[in-house]
Amino acid sequence: MPLDFPTGPSEGQIYTDATSGAVYEWNSAYGYWSKLEPLGDGVVYDQANVALATASAAFDAANTGGSAKITVTTTTAEQPIDTVANTLGWSIEYTITANVGNSSHMSKLHIVHDDTIATYSEYGIIYSNVSLSAYTTNYAAGIITVNAIPTLENTTYNIYKRSL
Repeated sequence: MPLDFPTGPSEGQIYTDATSGAVYEWNSAYGYWSKLEPLGDGVVYDQANVALATASAAFDAANTGGSAKITVTTTTAEQPIDTVANTLGWSIEYTITANVGNSSHMSKLHIVHDDTIATYSEYGIIYSNVSLSAYTTNYAAGIITVNAIPTLENTTYNIYKRSL
């Protein structure tokens, strides 16, 4: 049975299929609905902010798998875009895209920790018009925090993470 998507959607509009419970978001830049995958325990779809919000567990994935997350910023100040408990593993790989309007920025982060500090390397950086973000990490009380420093307000981050 075909899905009954709303007509004339606006950027970031969320649609939940009543039959399957699947959640979709409209992407006007590409003109299609993208399926948002559940991220695990504590995850909710935050329709007011057109973002995925998580409970305190953030979006930890199984050690062999990965997960995706969408976060929308409203300021250019440094801010956390993910937190990870050190129990997830000693090393984590991120692929992050930052988008504003028709501009896109993509990079990879490799993060390792030794139960006292988190060290990262950013590489594979590519962007369409202008660099949209920089990243930092910190480690405190067994939690690794990945921070973004967006160059523009209303930056959307699409994040894929996997523990290695």
